[in-house]
Amino acid sequence: MVKHDGKPERRSSLAGPTSQREHPQGGGTYADFDSDSDWVTVGNVRAWDSHVFRVRTELIEGKPRMVGLCIEPRADADIRDAVLSRPRTERLPIGELTAWAAFGGPLPTFADVLKAVRQEREHGVHREEPGAAPERPRGGSDEFSQWIADVWLWARERSGSGQRAIARKLDLDDPQPQRGDTPAMRARRKAALKRVERYVDEARRGGKLPPAEPRKRKG
Repeated sequence: MVKHDGKPERRSSLAGPTSQREHPQGGGTYADFDSDSDWVTVGNVRAWDSHVFRVRTELIEGKPRMVGLCIEPRADADIRDAVLSRPRTERLPIGELTAWAAFGGPLPTFADVLKAVRQEREHGVHREEPGAAPERPRGGSDEFSQWIADVWLWARERSGSGQRAIARKLDLDDPQPQRGDTPAMRARRKAALKRVERYVDEARRGGKLPPAEPRKRKG
């Protein structure tokens, strides 16, 4: 389709009437289910409200998994905000999109997960300590992220630090600073923490762990 000024009109095949008119940009996240299709339209996702997603999920080994994803800019978005770069696409909220497409709602929060873990413990349900880490291929894997989540939850069940438990099982330096650390030791701990945080972020993006709890501002 071409406008009268000769410039091509940007038109989204995903952002139809329901996505555009009933869900203005900047509102809350929504999921529109189409009874005639396996695809679900998800929009107004945090940090991605300039785009509309079409998501397809399947139940695999008892858990919903994303098996298809289409991304297009909203018709009313500034095209400069819709640019897809490699760093940005690496931060796609796969877990959040999967949850909205499968359940029509957000992922459980950090507090929700800890509450569930405590309830399991009160009812005598205890997680077994995860075994050795599976090999992590370049770019990560679903299996490795699940192992990270299992270690994190196992540690939290015991009121321990998920990050320290992951570091220990990966034979990394303890990321917790200690009195008397030399500059070299502080650097090693910082490197270990950065590595563990990257793995935890991967697990969160994949929906294996809840989103990070917002930090409280001081003052």
